[in-house]
Amino acid sequence: MLNVYYGREDVDKLRFLFARIKEETARRGHDGRVLLIVPDQFTLEAERAAFDYLDVPAFVNPVVLSMNRLAGRVLDETGGRTEFIDQYGKYMLLARLLHRGRDELAVYRRLENSPAFIEKLSAAIMSFKTHLVSPADLEEGIIKLESDSLLRRKLLDLLFLYRGYEDALAKGGLPDSTDVTRRFVSRIADSRMLAGACVWVYGYDYISPLYIEAIAQMAAVCEEVSVVLTAEPANAFFAMTNGTAEALCEAARKAGAEVCLAGLGDICRGGILPPEQRSGDCPAVLRPPEIMHIEKYLFAFGLDEKQTVFTAGGRLKAAPTNMETGSPEIYRGGILPPALVLHKAADFDAEAAAAARAIASLVRNEGLRYRDILVLCNDPGRRSSAIKRVFDAAGLPTFFDRRRDVDHNPVLEYILALPEIQSRGRRSEDIFRWIRTGLVPLEEEDAEELENYALRYGLRGTAWGRPLRRGAAAYEEEMFARLGAAAAKVAEILDAFRARFTESRTAEGRTRGLRRFLAEDAGLPAMVERLADALEADGFEDYAAEMRGIIEVTDGI
Repeated sequence: MLNVYYGREDVDKLRFLFARIKEETARRGHDGRVLLIVPDQFTLEAERAAFDYLDVPAFVNPVVLSMNRLAGRVLDETGGRTEFIDQYGKYMLLARLLHRGRDELAVYRRLENSPAFIEKLSAAIMSFKTHLVSPADLEEGIIKLESDSLLRRKLLDLLFLYRGYEDALAKGGLPDSTDVTRRFVSRIADSRMLAGACVWVYGYDYISPLYIEAIAQMAAVCEEVSVVLTAEPANAFFAMTNGTAEALCEAARKAGAEVCLAGLGDICRGGILPPEQRSGDCPAVLRPPEIMHIEKYLFAFGLDEKQTVFTAGGRLKAAPTNMETGSPEIYRGGILPPALVLHKAADFDAEAAAAARAIASLVRNEGLRYRDILVLCNDPGRRSSAIKRVFDAAGLPTFFDRRRDVDHNPVLEYILALPEIQSRGRRSEDIFRWIRTGLVPLEEEDAEELENYALRYGLRGTAWGRPLRRGAAAYEEEMFARLGAAAAKVAEILDAFRARFTESRTAEGRTRGLRRFLAEDAGLPAMVERLADALEADGFEDYAAEMRGIIEVTDGI
């Protein structure tokens, strides 16, 4: 059975999806066969959304997977091979093909040393394969082009490289990820995990023909496969997702599955959700009237015969299009909701000034607090400086909640370096990566001199736990004594970590040992708090919050 649920963004699709998953889990228990399939880069966000919408501290269902991870599980279960050439292996193979075929290529010669071109070439070949275009299909299309056209010459080069790529994979016996997906499609019928399972597919605006075939085959085997799309039939703005929905239905029918198309707006307003998911006359999955209004009319062209009007009570009713338009509250989509105001600004500063005036009015006249107010913009990188400048001048406190790469956060570096130091036998490069975080209790001058000493005299492994002897003549007596004390301090801390970390051989036990070392031996939370206080005092509130956030995450491990 294939269900295709479609709707615009005026419906909270995740709330609808998890409400149905909650019902299915209650019916099935914890058999682990409620699957949520999302794009590769969306798995973590989907798991976070599951915690939020299901309102549980932990869950067994749904199992959140990407299509590639699902393919791997099914092939592991049915005996198929899952190893495949990775991204960098493909790049190396294509570079070799470009080098060897430079005399055969007309347009793409001498590009084997261009990483950007090789990346695009790899993406093009993967696109051919996911759209089920074989080298023979490509050759058939090339024949129809004019003989002297640039497009024909480019495609002939691509055909040469595509064939070479496929031949090399066949000779090496190692497939790529699309070949693994094809094997997965052929093994779906043999999978006990998918037989009778409930599968939800979410987060895709476009689904390639290869994935469409996989979903169709699952629909013929599973109890139910439900795909949630942002679409609206016969609306040109949703042409891509409408085409995806049609292709899914056609493929499922060919696979022998029943098909059902349903509009989420009609379902939600019809009250199909359980009572606890509803609010007033319509379920909670319908977004607020202001958001619905913006979503419907932001990119609308012209006016319908009837337009939506929001009355003072926030209710919806239809109104003729020949309304009076003299009032500033009349928008092309109808009368604006009372809570929705449009402001025309000349630049970012004027825009920020209007927001500052509105915030000041809300705090002064409506009794709101600053923490109750959120400012959203789609390009904070360009607007943040104007917002901070204008808000500071107006005396409004601001906190910018922006994503940052925490890979080089000193707290995270400190924590991640410790298991590597232990597992790699106390290599100097690992130890000084840890020391350079600034969270190891050494004077900066001593740390720098100790690093120079380690590089010069090969300080590594068990030598960190013994008194320094080599190079004494190259240093003054006092400095050499300080180096020895610094090395002994490093060894003392690492010995304490090793004792905690090796108390248990299980992942849970070692995680517990790491936490005890950080809190009791290293005193890391106190160090981070002092560092965050110093950052706040210097005006770096964002970085202080980031430092505290990292240590809070480690406390929750």
